[in-house]
Amino acid sequence: SFRSGCRSSISDSCAVRVNGREELACAYKPKDGDVVEPLRFAPVVKDLIVDQSSSFETLNRAKAWLDTSKKDAVITPEDERRTSTQSSCILCNSCWSACPVYESRPAFIGPFALTRDWRYIADPREESIKSKIDNIQQDGVWDCTLCGECTAVCPQGIDPKSDILMLRTKSTQIGYMDPHMG
Repeated sequence: SFRSGCRSSISDSCAVRVNGREELACAYKPKDGDVVEPLRFAPVVKDLIVDQSSSFETLNRAKAWLDTSKKDAVITPEDERRTSTQSSCILCNSCWSACPVYESRPAFIGPFALTRDWRYIADPREESIKSKIDNIQQDGVWDCTLCGECTAVCPQGIDPKSDILMLRTKSTQIGYMDPHMG
């Protein structure tokens, strides 16, 4: 059934495309005439279920986790607010499917991993910020077109476009420049 797309396992998709837009299968009420499809840029396992392993692999490529923790870091309420939105990702892959960059650049790290990477770069406990920034230069932060499709479809209100802009700013502070502007 349509709503069987929502699963508890992170390897199963809980989002689908309805009339060309990503929606949570468990939250959308289908209407007569709706065209319901699986998410884009992922192999279909069955019906509306897609294999999300490629998108989850981007987390590894971006090293989107707390790498080295400062023992004496102080976390303020402001620090918690700054990273709480990115931490609310439900791994639905709507941003991945909505991103037009994958049509021409399938190796793109994408909004899913980049926003998660920003979450840890903004964390005051992270010591390896430069290493994290280094990991997202190739097929990453500069390849985003800043179209905002990822932001428009996020059911959690996460703004990957803004996070990517923050990553670009941090990249330039470290000494990187947009390779397309030269």
